Amino acid sequence: DKEGLYSITEEKQSLLMAMIMMATLNPTYQPSWNTVGEPCSYDWTLDELKALAADIEKVVRPMISKQQKMESDINKAETIEAVKAISIVF
Repeated sequence: DKEGLYSITEEKQSLLMAMIMMATLNPTYQPSWNTVGEPCSYDWTLDELKALAADIEKVVRPMISKQQKMESDINKAETIEAVKAISIVF
């Protein structure tokens, strides 16, 4: 497990999945990744990339669920006041 601060943007998640795919399809491919603000290091294993992807999923999935609930509540609201009463906090 590589300790550090990692970006979890949609773009970074897509790049991570591409890196995992490349490393899966080509066992001689040396994957790389980086913490926020640092250059990529080329000492990552496929298992470490998969673990990072799983850790990101644990953070992102609840946030997406919360966002979907807020969107649903907003769409169900019948007045501006009802929309304003919805807590939009992450």
